[in-house]
Amino acid sequence: MRWYLSQLAGIIFLIGFIPYIAAIVKHQTQPMKATWLIWMSLDGLTLAGMYAKQSVSGQIVGAFAGACLVFLLSLKYGKPGWTKIDGWTLAGAIVGVGLWWAFDSPVLGILMAQLTGLVGATPTFMNVWHRPQDESRFGWCFFWASCIPALIAIPALSWEHTLQPLGFLTGNTIMMYLLFIHRPSLHSQPAQA
Repeated sequence: MRWYLSQLAGIIFLIGFIPYIAAIVKHQTQPMKATWLIWMSLDGLTLAGMYAKQSVSGQIVGAFAGACLVFLLSLKYGKPGWTKIDGWTLAGAIVGVGLWWAFDSPVLGILMAQLTGLVGATPTFMNVWHRPQDESRFGWCFFWASCIPALIAIPALSWEHTLQPLGFLTGNTIMMYLLFIHRPSLHSQPAQA
């Protein structure tokens, strides 16, 4: 049963990418090349660490596959450039790989990837704080919904099994709050012409 729930979490997560990918192809949004390269790398680091610990979940597979697809689309449709937070997030991923190598601990790689992923999402969180209409509520509902079967599918309370689903639940819950509960002030909205 846990295996099926894990696979379901991955499928639900992938479905969440559909509205974003459609918006990219229709030229309604432009993904940042650097940001998606970093998110793909962090998901890849998490996936590699979970693979090394034999704890791969469907949710991380879905997240990595979706991030790869968006990154590939960003090469054609995306915005170039790096922000400071992109640099810090990439540094966090490199530190995660270094810790994994130095201590022979894939769990440290998973931990660093989850922490830096949350830090790296700060610009997105800040944008949604002021302009929730810039994000797909439909897509984020699927990302958050994937956390439910992913949590139920955790086979053991160990770091390698729990860090990724808890990290995803944290980030997606923040987005759900920003999209559905938080109301930006009138001063956050651009003036209507």
